[in-house]
Parts: sequence; structure tokens; C-alpha cells
Amino acid sequence: MIELSERRKSILKAVVEEYILQGQPVGSEAILRKYGMPYSPATIRGDMSALEEMGYLTHPHTSAGRIPTELGYRHYIDHLLTISPVPEQETEKISQALLRTAKDLHNTLAEACRLVSAISTYTSLALTPQLSQQVFRHLHFIPVSSRRALLILVSNLRIIQDAFVEILPDLVEEDLEELSRILTRALAGKTAWQSLQTLRKMKEHQPAAYLSVWNQVASIIHDAFLYEQGERLIVESAENILLTSDLHQSQLRIIAGALDRRFLLQEMLERHLTNRNLQVFIGQENEVSEMRELSLLSMPFEVSTYALGALGLVGPVRMDYAKAIRLLSCVTGILEKTLQAEEV
Repeated sequence: MIELSERRKSILKAVVEEYILQGQPVGSEAILRKYGMPYSPATIRGDMSALEEMGYLTHPHTSAGRIPTELGYRHYIDHLLTISPVPEQETEKISQALLRTAKDLHNTLAEACRLVSAISTYTSLALTPQLSQQVFRHLHFIPVSSRRALLILVSNLRIIQDAFVEILPDLVEEDLEELSRILTRALAGKTAWQSLQTLRKMKEHQPAAYLSVWNQVASIIHDAFLYEQGERLIVESAENILLTSDLHQSQLRIIAGALDRRFLLQEMLERHLTNRNLQVFIGQENEVSEMRELSLLSMPFEVSTYALGALGLVGPVRMDYAKAIRLLSCVTGILEKTLQAEEV
């Protein structure tokens, strides 16, 4: 690809940013007037024509102005985009909001989605990490009746899994507290698979009154953490797609259907997690065909070693990329600090 001159880079940058802002084809006079470039209108028009021939710009047949192509957006994002930091006051608000939900990973990610959707006005996505690599921290039984107790499992990923277990009538609260201590000592720091192996080895040495509970704990760990994990995608403010004026109603219906079939987006995000960097899929770059009238941004975050998730935004191809990327970078950074922090 031919290297752009500095002048043509500045003109392409101006056209993209002006079109993102106004949503109307951009002419040479508008660029000259707003951006104060030290070139004549004829020079700017000539460069805009050249950029169109190179595939970076196009123009509607009814207008003399130009709009960016997907190639133009791609060059802008890869080479011309400048990202300013999120103001400290806004960063602090986001941090405090996420801190309030930090004891539960799903709630934290749902809150992160709500925040980025509210700030950006785009649809947000969060891919939760795979559960199989997490390790347990605490296990506790809370008696709720003479025959039932609530089991609470807490992992290093701030996943809180709860389930009811059946208990014998002669198991009193002191017995459940002792069982909580035994199992916490045995399982703390172990993955779900390691925990099941430990439970099997220790089972034969337990009092008969504990055996039923012991078996139920093993089943709960297997079903909750080792059984094939289903939907891991959180989608927030899907209705924001309807505010995309660039799209026709028929296109909106197709996109709404893609958001409903979340496994398509989940699989796409999973495939690109190993990159560990921001991913920007513009229009036709989207692997999900129904999303090819939109742009999808995905930023990975790490909760612990080998436990990766992603936070994303879906919006029109004419989205404010600088704002979206700045916001995702900020929120995923706060997410990592919040979720990796040691529990008090």
C-alpha cells in the first residue's frame, strides 16, 4: 500500500473525525474553515480525490463531499487516532461503582457494561472468563432448616456459587461450622478438578453423618464449574442499536437477531482473546455476517493467570472510536485492579 504524505494523513484524519461528528459528507471548505489547514481549497480537493482513488474515501452521488470507507476508518484507527486519557473525576466514579460490586464477578461485569453503555450510548458486551481455571477460597454452610443448609462457594475470580444441600436432622450448626472449616482447609487454593480429587481421597475418613453432604458438595462443584459452560456473554443496552440512524429497519432487524443469538458473538470474542490486545472489527471485518453493518470493539482483561475475559462495544461504523477506545481502556484497567485485589 502506498504510504500517505503527511498532508494527506491530516486531511484523511479531518474527514473521518468531521464525518463521525456531523454524519454528513465532508467538503474541502469545511475542512479548511474548521481545521485551519495551511493549504488552498484546490489542494485539499485534489488530495481528497486522490484519497478516494486509493480507497480511503468515497462520496454519495448526490454530494460533492466525501465520507470515509471502511479502509479509511481502518487506516485512521491504526495510524492516525489519538487517545486522550479519561478525566480523573470520571475514572474515580467508575472505580467506585465497580468497587461496590467487586465481591461477585458477574455483577461487576454487568455493572461495567451498564457504565460503558451509559457513557458511550452504544451496546456493550462482556465475556466472562472460563470457570475451570479458578481456585476456591472459601466454603461455608448456613443452616436454613433442620434438613437443609445453604452452601456458599467463593473463588479467586469472585464467583459466588450457592446451592442448597440436604442434611441429616442430627447435624447441628456446630457440625456445619466444623464441616465448613474442614472443606475450606482441604479445597482452598485448588481448582475444581483438583477439589474433586481431594474430596474423593478424603471421603472414606469422614463421619457417616457428613457423607451425604460430602457427595452433594462434589456434585455441585462438578455441575457448576466443570460441566460444559454455556452462555458466558453479557449484553447491555441492545436497544441502543435502534438509535443508529445510518441503518435501515431491515438491517436493524437482522442485527437484533444476531444479538439474540449470543453464542455467535461469544465464539468470536473467545477466538480473539489470546491476542491480549484491543480488537476493532469494522463492518465487513466482522466474522458474524449479521454484524457487518456495525463495528465491534473488544478489549481483554485478566482476572488471574489464564483467566481472561473481554469487555466490548457494538455501534455504527461511524462510531466515535476515540471515545470508545478510551472508555474501554479505562474500564478494563479498573476491572483488572478491582478483581485482582486481595479480599479484605
